[in-house]
Amino acid sequence: MPSYRMDLGRSRSRFTKKEWFQTGPIGDTRLTVPWGIQHDGSTLRVQIQAPMDGEWEALMDELQVNLKPMPKAVYLPARLPEGSRTDADMLKIIRQSLSDLGVPILTPR
Repeated sequence: MPSYRMDLGRSRSRFTKKEWFQTGPIGDTRLTVPWGIQHDGSTLRVQIQAPMDGEWEALMDELQVNLKPMPKAVYLPARLPEGSRTDADMLKIIRQSLSDLGVPILTPR
């Protein structure tokens, strides 16, 4: 049975990328996730690509870590054109949660 481990790359100048390495009998297989978080001065830029199957909890956890110190604003997509209904609902929850914290939400260009 393969095992999984996570490698967190944290850089203030690049998108935070989470990469999962699946270790099996043949070796490591690199699996990337469809989202990233980037510090841009005093703001955060959140990049999301649909589908986000099973990735919302990991994104929310990483976003919570990156809210310290509190950013002046967060760039977050308003919608995911190719996303599922679940993707739309989860994006709405994240936007509402940030709004409840008083963080201005900006839509990336």
